[in-house]
Amino acid sequence: MESRRLLFKVLFLLVMVLALNRVSFSAGPNPSETVAEFYPEKPRDGESVRIVYHAGHEKSRFSPRDTVSVVFQILTQDFCIKCDGAKMDRQGSDFVLEKRIDPGTAVIVPFFITFSPGSYDYECPDLRILIYTPEGNPVRNAYMGAMNKQNYNQAFREEISRYPDNYASYRDKWAYTALDLGESAMPILNSDMRELEKIDREDIGLWFSLSYGYLQQNNEAKSREFLLKILAKDPGSNLSLGIITSYYGYAEVYHLPADIVRQVDDAVERAIDRQPTTSVWRWLLTYDRLKCSLDRVQKICEPWIAADKDNPFPYARLGSRLNRENTQLERAASLIDQAIGLALSGNLRFHFDISGNLGHSFLGNCYQTLAEIKLKLANYSQAYGCIQAARALTSSEPQVAFIEGEIWLKLGDLKTARKSFLEAWRWGHNEAKERIRMIWERSERRLDDFESWFGRLVEPGSDEQPAKPAAKKEVEAAPLFSGKDMKGETISSADWQGKVVVLNFWFTTCTPCKAEIPDLNRLVAEFKDVVFVAVAIDDAKTLQAFLKKFPFHYRILPDPRHEIAQRFAIKLYPTHIVIDQRGNLYFRRNGGGSGIYDEIASVIRRLRE
Repeated sequence: MESRRLLFKVLFLLVMVLALNRVSFSAGPNPSETVAEFYPEKPRDGESVRIVYHAGHEKSRFSPRDTVSVVFQILTQDFCIKCDGAKMDRQGSDFVLEKRIDPGTAVIVPFFITFSPGSYDYECPDLRILIYTPEGNPVRNAYMGAMNKQNYNQAFREEISRYPDNYASYRDKWAYTALDLGESAMPILNSDMRELEKIDREDIGLWFSLSYGYLQQNNEAKSREFLLKILAKDPGSNLSLGIITSYYGYAEVYHLPADIVRQVDDAVERAIDRQPTTSVWRWLLTYDRLKCSLDRVQKICEPWIAADKDNPFPYARLGSRLNRENTQLERAASLIDQAIGLALSGNLRFHFDISGNLGHSFLGNCYQTLAEIKLKLANYSQAYGCIQAARALTSSEPQVAFIEGEIWLKLGDLKTARKSFLEAWRWGHNEAKERIRMIWERSERRLDDFESWFGRLVEPGSDEQPAKPAAKKEVEAAPLFSGKDMKGETISSADWQGKVVVLNFWFTTCTPCKAEIPDLNRLVAEFKDVVFVAVAIDDAKTLQAFLKKFPFHYRILPDPRHEIAQRFAIKLYPTHIVIDQRGNLYFRRNGGGSGIYDEIASVIRRLRE
């Protein structure tokens, strides 16, 4: 499903850490220059911090008439990542909130939002609130929470000088060094690894950095060895999240054998059985990175729901899994319904959807799942209502059209069912043609064979047009764009009239983007008459280094300012778009996954037929 692909793929621990670590640690509050500030300048563990947003500031995205809320991303001293948020109080032209600092907090990063779709002040200079000890020193991990591409060496030195046993900080240093220096970062990592390998102690942070470092050195066996040691020694360690996601990402990019990856899967399952309530498993479930049985999903989600009643994710995850297993369907429907209600109330924004970009996809998936459940329960009117809601929230999702066809089939409206199945087939759903064949076989008037009849059905200009939601346009022209590819040759979309065009929006540090490159290369090899362009939000230098390691046969178009991505309203990576021979947007898939070759190949074949 779209949201399962998307949430697997949308966040990797490094991305979460980078979201926390976007500013330097040299500035204090200055109300004359900043849109937002906080007091005191050096808040301490257990105290409160006052956060002020100046809506009357000339650089403010919001006005004093708006209702402004703040979302907090929190890094703790033991590497836990948390999210919460609250509505701010209006005081004149300012918005103010007092936040109590929970014990163990290292860094708090506030983001200011309203509940208009996608509305947050991304132009507001990022605040990072470092927490201090009673003696006035930054607590453990505070400097790590303030690390970014500009200050990573200084931040690392500050952290390690105060907390020399914080070995986990090496991982963040290496990640930023790689972002800054590319392949030139490896000698630094190799030197650090030699020093860390000399340390003879049982330390989770040390094992964490060693496991990550071995992955970068392509020593998968050693990386796996230390990952398994972490899970055996402390299954509830928050560092497990980072290395599990790193390892699974590596396994997908390099297509590791299933029996190797299964060793980690088994260790994860044993760790869940020992400590099912740790936040590690909740994060992995949120982003669909957890492979485990239904009973383990229940062990994770039940206490999660009890502890975090306003978070839509545990309701959605448990409800979707019950539906997948075809069990407790009434309860599954209730859980999905609660997830929808919480998301519609805005609670998704307080749980890592700061910009609001995930809202449509999350709700679309929930409505699709609820439609499936209602269909199984023979509640066809509610199933139809849910699938229409899913239609309004998703774009060219073949499964949505297929489910709609199933509903009409149950209701006995064969003609409308056929239209829905035909739409699903056009968008690449391979089972849809068999449903159309079944409807044809029920017909009393069959004057020729099925393939001949079907060929006429799908001809351009046929009266049999796919059902379309009334709220959407029948066709939408693809935005025009141009640029220089990695060979220095000009790319212009205006030159592609009459051709099928496949676009891939991606970036070099996106794990699912890298994982699907072999399958995308297969598409290029098979469909010689199709135009394949990969629009990357990286600069040419970064791409050049990447492509030496990972050959990619699409034409590569750098888009470091996101200009082309913005024209196509790209919010999630990877995103795949197919443009038909008339220059119209035909198909869109948000997120990667193992089925990408089959899905896009099916769409191309439909258009060529």
